Amino acid sequence: MGATPTDQRLLERIGDRSIALTSAEAAVDVGLPLAVVEPRLLALAVASGAQLRVSGAGEVSYVFPAHLRRLLHSRSWRLRARAGLRRLWAFVFRLVRCAFGVVLVLLVLVVSVLVLALGLVMLARLDDDAGDVLGAVIGGSLELLVRLAVAVCSDQLWYGSPGSYPRAEGQTAPKRVAFLESVYSILFGDGDPNSGLEQRRWKRIGAVLQRRGGVVIAEDLAPLLDLPAPPSDCQLGSDWADQAMLPVLLHFDGRPEVSEQGQLIYHFHALQGSTSADTPFPAQPLRERRIRFSRASQDQRLGYAALTGTLLLLSLVLLQWSLPVSTILVVIAELGLSYALLLLGVPLLRALVLRRSNAVIQARNRLRQRWAAWAQTHVGSLDVKRQLAAQRRRAHSNVDAAPVYTTEQDLITQEIDT
Repeated sequence: MGATPTDQRLLERIGDRSIALTSAEAAVDVGLPLAVVEPRLLALAVASGAQLRVSGAGEVSYVFPAHLRRLLHSRSWRLRARAGLRRLWAFVFRLVRCAFGVVLVLLVLVVSVLVLALGLVMLARLDDDAGDVLGAVIGGSLELLVRLAVAVCSDQLWYGSPGSYPRAEGQTAPKRVAFLESVYSILFGDGDPNSGLEQRRWKRIGAVLQRRGGVVIAEDLAPLLDLPAPPSDCQLGSDWADQAMLPVLLHFDGRPEVSEQGQLIYHFHALQGSTSADTPFPAQPLRERRIRFSRASQDQRLGYAALTGTLLLLSLVLLQWSLPVSTILVVIAELGLSYALLLLGVPLLRALVLRRSNAVIQARNRLRQRWAAWAQTHVGSLDVKRQLAAQRRRAHSNVDAAPVYTTEQDLITQEIDT
């Protein structure tokens, strides 16, 4: 128990508190289909010895004990082994991230020492004036290297985290990363902030369904779905929204109901309960996050540029000076030159790709915003359907009020914070 991604999400949702959850509430909170969550929640309840609680309306909830993850780990060596492997992988991944910065610093130091050594040899062969100039250059370079080394070492005293984007609602990303990790961050970024977009989408949809008593019209969920540009014709837009409701029905075990006028109302029995006042407005649009170039600070980016530029220039100098001297020095110079060009070329190429990707993200956000505006523009035409939904909601609201742990506004606030 606790090995599948569904189990992990459920454990994150339950946390260390003693909590009561129904299958529908768990499906909304973790953003997974009800048919997937229900058997895993039951298995988790059996494995942890959770208690059953039945409401007056016959709704079953599972009351889980506090410190559930610790309890499960104490009963299963497999779970303890998996937890240890996850910690080991996090440590190895951190080492991999730091390796790019370590290679940069080491190459700068090695190439600098070789250039200084060759420079001293050449200095001994030059006259006084040329020797003074070369000596000043060597001294300034040595001082710069010492300052950069001190800056890197002092920065690494702060134990950073990988600096990735939050994977779940409510998690906040670290504000900074250590310098050696910032090299990886500038090179390859910090991951896709929208990797959990589908989970966020289903959580928002589930929250809307809960707030509206499990009875909605498709047009009010349109800003949370992926649809083409809204048409000017209200009936055609309603048809498109109805077509997009099929995955929602499957996800939350909903049923379409047809009114006497032939209009579709959608009922989700598992999510009905206490409701707020009827609202004539659609759900707030789902927004995708813009992909940031890097979480490295401005000082770290300047340090990256300074070290990369230094490596590039010194590699060129070393290549020029070592051609008649040693093949090994030529190889080291070419290695430094190649690495410097990699550190310069990859971020520039990635910046161009991100610019296009963020433009596509903004276009999708604007499209969902247009659907929200479309639903408000045709509020008069949709009043009849919303009144029918309100009537069905009142007809189905003969159950006792059930606790709701997540609201749409809470989720929106979390998205803004992250």
